[in-house]
Amino acid sequence: GKTYNQALKAYAIKESPTGNWAALVELAYEDFSDLKPNTQTQYDRIRPRITIGFADFEPHEITGTHVVQFLDLYRKTPNTANRMLSVLRTIFDRGMRTGACDINPAFTVRRFAEGKRKRYLEDNEFAAIYDKANPVIKVVMLLCYLTGQRIGDVLKIRRSDITDDGIHIEQEKTGSRLVVE
Repeated sequence: GKTYNQALKAYAIKESPTGNWAALVELAYEDFSDLKPNTQTQYDRIRPRITIGFADFEPHEITGTHVVQFLDLYRKTPNTANRMLSVLRTIFDRGMRTGACDINPAFTVRRFAEGKRKRYLEDNEFAAIYDKANPVIKVVMLLCYLTGQRIGDVLKIRRSDITDDGIHIEQEKTGSRLVVE
């Protein structure tokens, strides 16, 4: 670790029994250190639910049925459930590498179908929000609307990105570079 407390925590995790679920979750989350910031934030939000959800089990005791039953609790929010499934797959992969479990029970679990947006803002709704917004939000709203880019990508635009060719944007999610004329 970079600090004394982080080093102690890392040492405690590495020295804990390989069957400890919470310790395995901690180890697996080390694999997420190179994720995009938005993905990292989302994974961090679900971490307590996953840790608590299987706290009564040792990793080798967890079956695919347990994983399905746990994810069914989140079926009304399929994006969250699918994110949890991705994290669980990584946790069990780490468990297999450390000897905490012999199989990955999340591997064969199917993802939930994720619905598409049911509607977009109408012009009058956009205008009503725009009229109440402060000047900075108005600029961001217009840039998102006119470029078709995600808010995070618009917020990263700098003056140097604006040239005679157009606005140069590197999309955070895909890493794609494009120019909006």
